[in-house]
Amino acid sequence: LLNLHPEMGRWSAGKRDKKGRTALYYALRYDAPSGVVELLLKSMKKEDILEGDGEGNSVLGLVWDTWAISSEGKKVLGVIGKKLEEFDALGKIDSEASWVKRMVYAEKLRAGLRGKVKFKWDTTNLLLRSAFRFPLEETNEEGEEGYDFCREHENTEDSNPQRKWRILHATTAVRCHPTLFKMACAIHPEQAREIDENDLFSRPNGVSDRRATLHFASENSSKDPRDMKETRRMLQVLLSLHLQAASFINPTDGRLPLHYLCKNDSKVHWFEDGLGDVHDAYPSAALT
Repeated sequence: LLNLHPEMGRWSAGKRDKKGRTALYYALRYDAPSGVVELLLKSMKKEDILEGDGEGNSVLGLVWDTWAISSEGKKVLGVIGKKLEEFDALGKIDSEASWVKRMVYAEKLRAGLRGKVKFKWDTTNLLLRSAFRFPLEETNEEGEEGYDFCREHENTEDSNPQRKWRILHATTAVRCHPTLFKMACAIHPEQAREIDENDLFSRPNGVSDRRATLHFASENSSKDPRDMKETRRMLQVLLSLHLQAASFINPTDGRLPLHYLCKNDSKVHWFEDGLGDVHDAYPSAALT
């Protein structure tokens, strides 16, 4: 039905019931047959995928958050979190040694994902790729993270084959559970040093938008008070991974990360919201 009547399919896939839930929510919750989730995603818009229901619960939260706060999730993510803390501590003494250890650990982590954590990570990756209108199948250039999803016609209206998918950038641009951001840092720390060249949002008319993860995190306008502590922590982690990002100017609008923070109405506290951390990383930004 979705393929035979695409316009009606897009409307139906995004329609919510009295609880504010879409068909995608139920497909994920009740383990729909293989291919159903992918078919629904092809017909859905970003807001259909990322926005929560009447209680504020999103499909992203259903897949990742519920596992992350379970006993199994806490155990698995706790081990990974401790390794990241070790790298952070070493970074204050020897940043280069810390970076090398991070990269080695990330490679082992990617190769060793198994069971529930791999399933949750892959499904979360799928949801975010679809939300940002990337093909649902990720090309496997390094023999890592292959995704056996639909190949034909997925997200074709907005997808650009030259766009590069970076899940770390995506987790800094949306509201998500803090452990998802940490997991992205653990699996792909190298992405913190990669510049998004109009990839994530695919702005039209050849706009030369160039941003690091720090830019996305600074512009992200989450207004949930519960996010305040994690917002600052996210900025601190990104600075520890790529301090130079604080001085990187986006040529599209001439702004630095500190400028995005200052224009972000949800980031108003110098200390709690991390403005001081970003400023201290590149004080000259205040004079630009």
